[in-house]
Amino acid sequence: MEISFFCESRDYLRVKANVPVRFRFTGEHLEDAALALEYEGVSRDLSGGGLLLRGPVPDESWIPDLLMERITIVVHVFLPDAHEPVRARARVAWIDTGKGARKASETTPHEEAVPPQSVDEHDDGHGAKPTTYAAPSASAESEDSHASLGLKFVQIAREDQDRLFQYILEDLLP
Repeated sequence: MEISFFCESRDYLRVKANVPVRFRFTGEHLEDAALALEYEGVSRDLSGGGLLLRGPVPDESWIPDLLMERITIVVHVFLPDAHEPVRARARVAWIDTGKGARKASETTPHEEAVPPQSVDEHDDGHGAKPTTYAAPSASAESEDSHASLGLKFVQIAREDQDRLFQYILEDLLP
């Protein structure tokens, strides 16, 4: 009898968290008016190293640039009972538009990845959907334009990261 186990290693502990996130896309070499807009979404989970964001992606043609870090994301995470949001710059590690997930490692500068069929690795198994927030500073977004973005922090102040750790510890303790 053969038994196999799958173990995913992580640098940071992760907790489920549906908290509001405001974000904007940034890119040095892009001149798209949508880069100046601020969007609203929700986290599905948080860790000291990143988060799973559910929110709008204004243009699907941005996906290769997101995965190759030509476009990054500045996030403001609004933790419960916090006076100020946690601020960070993040890169997109993977994206799922509902048509299949794409990982940064699957996209090369010369070709766009063919999205594999996948199940959201962060699904809680109950089919629960996170609450989404309208983007008042952007044009009205339909749920079809929302994607799940696996974000990894590339720049975060130590005090903001400490606030995330505190939130995670409080969530884990009874």
